[in-house]
Amino acid sequence: MGKFSRTLGKAFLMAKKHAPEGFLLGGLISIGYGAYRLCKGTLKASEVVSESKEKLDSIESYYEAVKDDKDSDYTEEKYKKDVGAVKKEMALSVAKEYAPGAGFMLTGVGCVLYSHQIMSKRQLAVIAAYKTIDEAFRAYRKRFASKYGEEAEHDIYNGKIETDYTVKTVDDEGNETDVMTHVSVPDAASQMYDRYFDDTNPFWVNDCHSNVHTLLNIQDSLQHDLTMWGSLDLNYQYVKTGFKRNKSYGMIVGTTSDGNGDHYIDFGLRNLDGTLSKEALDYIHSGDPHRPLRIRFNVDGIIYDDKKEKENK
Repeated sequence: MGKFSRTLGKAFLMAKKHAPEGFLLGGLISIGYGAYRLCKGTLKASEVVSESKEKLDSIESYYEAVKDDKDSDYTEEKYKKDVGAVKKEMALSVAKEYAPGAGFMLTGVGCVLYSHQIMSKRQLAVIAAYKTIDEAFRAYRKRFASKYGEEAEHDIYNGKIETDYTVKTVDDEGNETDVMTHVSVPDAASQMYDRYFDDTNPFWVNDCHSNVHTLLNIQDSLQHDLTMWGSLDLNYQYVKTGFKRNKSYGMIVGTTSDGNGDHYIDFGLRNLDGTLSKEALDYIHSGDPHRPLRIRFNVDGIIYDDKKEKENK
């Protein structure tokens, strides 16, 4: 009994998991079959209308022939009654032909709408779960920073990788020398939203100063868009910065001008006082434009959730 109940429970769980697809597929099949039945019903309904029209013509012809005969008992009242009976029979027959097709069509539409409702509820549940995890993580970062310091929290949060870079130097006589430098740079893998800016980016040029200023101009442009529209999804920021879209989270997370978060676009290349950050200066002073430069996308969270909160206020 226990094994059977577990098997039944797994089957029920799988059915529940694939319920949206099942209702959608069933709805589409039902709509298609309903359309077929409506087309088939239209042909039969045409025959019903033709037969009813013949009956009405026959009744009217007979009435026209006897209406002036005083001995005839076929009165105008009987004539109207017969015409009404034929029309009623015709309406019921036509409805009978169209009813199955219409029923399948309505059932199919209902299944499609119910499938959408299930997916909408699941999406809201995922958003709520993400928000709970995000809030807990932000609170954890604050507790860690208060105990160990902001700098320690920043280094652990961003991660560090040790990398060797070869930099070409030119002496006074014009001789080029390859100098190996060992540097510690942020690990982009520790930040799933961050990206490396290198020679694969369409905005990259072979000059460190130009690359930094190009990125700062893009940042200012995105800030202008954020002020205008109120929110920017992460995919929009990726495309504007020359990176590929992210199919999993790029459409739902981003930056908002209000709600939770920083409320502004920041690539981590400029300090609050407007000067270049240490990371930007290290990149420029390295003299190697091929050295990857980390771009920090300060995502606020799920932008649709913030919009919903504002609508409810």
